[in-house]
Amino acid sequence: MVASLAGPLDWHPFDEDWLWNGLVYAATAQGLVRIEPQAFSEELGSARSVLVRSIAFVIHAVDERSQAAVEAALDALDDSALAAEASYIYSRYVVMDARIPRETRKLLFADLEDAVAKLELPARRVEGRGRLETFCVGQFVERQLLRRALHNAGKTRGG
Repeated sequence: MVASLAGPLDWHPFDEDWLWNGLVYAATAQGLVRIEPQAFSEELGSARSVLVRSIAFVIHAVDERSQAAVEAALDALDDSALAAEASYIYSRYVVMDARIPRETRKLLFADLEDAVAKLELPARRVEGRGRLETFCVGQFVERQLLRRALHNAGKTRGG
């Protein structure tokens, strides 16, 4: 990082000595990534290094992209494949999750059944799809699943 900036800026701490220049560049880079930016508001909470913030930014960007990929894959499913996907996710990840109380699992199942029933009603179809997609995306995000965990990803509308 520092070396890429040093070239255009023509910055050479030690003339003609690549070893010492490399050490200075490395030390400067270490100093830069360890800077703890301070905020004028309480939004930042605790001060963290630039490196930690950069890593958090990259992870967030990857999460956003993967969530968008899951949403796109679910949008491509026809109604029956989407209902099957929601049922698969519920059966695979929710039913056996001991952290979810039994009553909550029952409510989730009832909500899924209601959403599937709405797929059959033209005036309520969009609501049913939305609820099924929201359930699926929510499980993917909460459980940090990868897009390839979609069971019916290849069964798209019209195909």
